[in-house]
Amino acid sequence: MVRRLCIALVSVAICAAASAGVAQASTAHVAITGGGLSMSDPSVTVVGRDPTELDLKTIVTDARGTGSGWFLSLAATSPGAPASSNLVVTGADAACASGSDCSPPVNSIAYPLTASLTGARTLVFEATHSSGMGAQTIDLHFAVPRATPANLNFALSISTPPSTATPATGSTSVPCSIPDLVDTGTCPQAP
Repeated sequence: MVRRLCIALVSVAICAAASAGVAQASTAHVAITGGGLSMSDPSVTVVGRDPTELDLKTIVTDARGTGSGWFLSLAATSPGAPASSNLVVTGADAACASGSDCSPPVNSIAYPLTASLTGARTLVFEATHSSGMGAQTIDLHFAVPRATPANLNFALSISTPPSTATPATGSTSVPCSIPDLVDTGTCPQAP
């Protein structure tokens, strides 16, 4: 009798332990929405003289999660500069910002290119489709023509591609050598 009672108690304990291990399923719902597209205030550093070379840095954060890409455009002015004066964008670098797990931007802009000093906007950097997500540091490099007055004003802006995708282009001027642009501020046309 004692033995049957022990077997019965062991069976109850095993059944209770087995019942406790059975999981119950429930459903949870969560809505994940993307963030925005933003840019930090740009900073400008003089990195060389004769000719003057500048770096313009900013951090672009694309938290939208769409992979649709983005553009940086520049409007530069220099009070007193001749209407034909240009800056020379000699190149650009991009890297994931510190602490960010980004997809580095794929930039299809060809350098060098010219940017007018009249305030007209020039496309200077692009993150093509499926790139440039997360936070990344963008570093634009400039050469300043010798005839440019001392004061330069930069207005950098970020935008999204238009809904009808068209290839992005930078300056429409013919590429020429950086020394020609720095010396003259213009791009001599081939005869």
